Amino acid sequence: SYTGVFSFTVSTVIAISGLDLLYATLYLAILMTVNTAATLASDLFKHLSDRKILLWGWGILIVITPLGFIAINEELVGDLGVRNGIAWGALAVFFVIFACIIATLNVVRAATLALCVKVPHPDDRDLVISVVPAFCFMVATATGSLVGLAVEPWQMMVIIMAFVISSFIVTFCSYKHLRVPREDDTKGSIASSSK
Repeated sequence: SYTGVFSFTVSTVIAISGLDLLYATLYLAILMTVNTAATLASDLFKHLSDRKILLWGWGILIVITPLGFIAINEELVGDLGVRNGIAWGALAVFFVIFACIIATLNVVRAATLALCVKVPHPDDRDLVISVVPAFCFMVATATGSLVGLAVEPWQMMVIIMAFVISSFIVTFCSYKHLRVPREDDTKGSIASSSK
């Protein structure tokens, strides 16, 4: 979903605002810079467990992702704050909504990676780390980009919304299994398995 969001951003920005390709790409670069800064601010939540961050992140995305349908709708925002042929109001609405969506997706992705490292048993950890994140993120990156370019922006938003809802349900149902074992528990289980 993360790459899917980026895949249709430039073409959508051009459609709703009237910017040319060069400035739409620069706009995306600014959006990514703000996203990076917002993601770095996620250190404020380090007192929360990764599974709580993951569950709350998906919950927040369920609320804010539908706002993306407003930001990409040319009829709703296409004429906002038009000056010299550029819809600056539409750009502002798009920026605020998608900065929140992308930053939250980034935090969720970081929590997912952290859990992939912390939750598996030490005997299985190397396998899980080498296969799950690499495979999932490579496939998601390629698929998200291709699908995002092949479908209309509103269709991509529907796909992203379906992904967010299903991810929230999966996280909610598996919440108790995402508890990170304490180091003492891990040492005990290693000792008992070696006997």
